Order: sequence, then structure tokens, then C-alpha cells
Amino acid sequence: QGRPILLEGESGTGKTSLVAVAAKNLTGLMPFKGPLGEHVRLQDALLSREIEGGASFIGYGALTQAMSGKASSRDQEPKHQGGVYVQDELNALESDAQFAIVKAASGVMPGQPYQLPFVGHVEVQPNFLFIAMQNKASPKYPRHKTDVAVRRALKVMPNPPLASGSGETAHARAAKGGAGAVRLAVL
Repeated sequence: QGRPILLEGESGTGKTSLVAVAAKNLTGLMPFKGPLGEHVRLQDALLSREIEGGASFIGYGALTQAMSGKASSRDQEPKHQGGVYVQDELNALESDAQFAIVKAASGVMPGQPYQLPFVGHVEVQPNFLFIAMQNKASPKYPRHKTDVAVRRALKVMPNPPLASGSGETAHARAAKGGAGAVRLAVL
């Protein structure tokens, strides 16, 4: 609800753990994870043509499932009230893919229709939230520059304070059941 969020920070600081805990607490579901890779297109996050038992239908990608609460064009009613869509490694995507995916999720409001290619409108569910994450560029992890227009569309939250300073990641502490493994603030 509202502006999509961008979490950026060093690898291992707990961005993924934070989003998993937030998604589970806010929606009761684990996050819907967007496609990764150098050649990702918006369509990969939205939908795909499927054939089952000789009948064709549209299978919904992670972004559409999080928005609509449906798994495919065959679903008449939502199976859930929407979820958290996560586009990890945003700056590993080429600029045009970054822009297309963020634009598709920007301005999406619960209760409003969203126009899908080949399908028509789906209703955006009340618990839909878009979160992008990215690591800082380094010699080990080359990244594309995040376009200014993309950053403008996102609520940027740099360096989430998740690590304890002990060198142990939030994910490692969460796996051990450690106290304060991940702090969650609702904005």
C-alpha cells in the first residue's frame, strides 16, 4: 500500500531476513520472489502461457500473484488477500527491466484494477506491497546503476540497521533463534 520500498545495503546485512519476517507478519505468507538474472523482462514477473491437459491458460508470475491473490487466469476468486512481492538484486537487472518492473508496481492501489496483458483486469488485493532490494556495487558483485527515475519511484531505505556489529548476520541469528535477530519497524 503506497510507495514501493527499496532496501539497499551490503551483502549479509539481513535485508532478505527482514523482508521474510515482515511479509509473514503483515500477510501471513512468505514473500513472492521476482525473477532473477541478467535477461529478466517484466513479463517474467507478470505471467506466462501454460498448457495443462490440452487446455491453455495464463499462469501468473510472482508479481501478479502478490497483487491479485490468484495463481492463474483459471482462478475465479483470490486464494489470499495479496502478498509482499520482492524484487531482489534490483541493480543486477538491466536498466530497462528495473524501470519496467518498478513502473508496473508503482501507483498500484488495493481495490483498484490492474491491467494485465492477454488477461484483462485483476483486482489488487489489500495486502499487496512491493519491496526491491539491492546490494552495493563492488568488485565481487558488479551492478548496473539504478536509474534516477527508478529511485524516485521508490521509498529508499539505505543500510537497514540489521546486523548486530558482531559480524554475524541477521539471518544467522534468526536461524539460531537469537534475540533481536531481526528488528521490524512498521513505517
